[in-house]
Amino acid sequence: MSGTAVIATPRAAGLCSASLCTVMCATLCTALLVGATTHAAAAAATASVSAGALLVTLELTRSIPAWMRPRRTRCRQGISDTTIGLLAGSGPGWIVLAATTHATPAAAASSVWFVLHLALWREVHRIDPRCLKPTLSAAAASGATVAAAWAAGAAVHHAAMVTGGAIGAITLACTALAVKAAFRAPTTTGLSATALAVGTLEGAVYLAGGAGLGGVLPAGTLSVGYLLFGLMALATNGLRLARVGLQTTRTGLSSVVRVAGLILR
Repeated sequence: MSGTAVIATPRAAGLCSASLCTVMCATLCTALLVGATTHAAAAAATASVSAGALLVTLELTRSIPAWMRPRRTRCRQGISDTTIGLLAGSGPGWIVLAATTHATPAAAASSVWFVLHLALWREVHRIDPRCLKPTLSAAAASGATVAAAWAAGAAVHHAAMVTGGAIGAITLACTALAVKAAFRAPTTTGLSATALAVGTLEGAVYLAGGAGLGGVLPAGTLSVGYLLFGLMALATNGLRLARVGLQTTRTGLSSVVRVAGLILR
């Protein structure tokens, strides 16, 4: 490979993400429309493949900007250490939950997310080595909670329900901590608006998927974990996106006022 690196601008990355999401949404809608007029098994397979492609695309367009933002700015303001650890610890649980509920699309997307989330964790640690201890502690606690929930659920033959509930509770804690970190930070330099916007859309997809719609789960299957994740993803990404928008607007207005002051001086 050559040593020349090509770095995309934020605007180009945003346009690319939006285009990919539009294409995959159109693909999913087409697949569901075709599925409605074909054999049930073929319809289910088509919906599952389309849902998997959509979720993986959404995950890539969300996680890559989220990882590259602190890497590019060398700033982690707005990012919660504890949230990173809790999510990392629950990552294997999401993959196990997807396998238990036969949610192949979610399993693929969760695997992609987990790898990129670990990359984000590494990047944040490189920026601020002090975050290693709290993130490791949170990851250990989260992982132990998910493992205990799975074992308890398996003992009563409800592994998916109990594991999903535990992961949902962890996600709720992550939501509160992430929103708190974003609103308490002096700036939101470490947060990617593209990642937050795509994450909001992803929340809506998982919310529908948790209700057994869209091919994420087998038809008619409900998942407490995915329903809670969808709701929390909508909340945490939507609120943080609003915070980034307010910060951007405030910065823009300050620049306008400063320029106007120089002109009128």
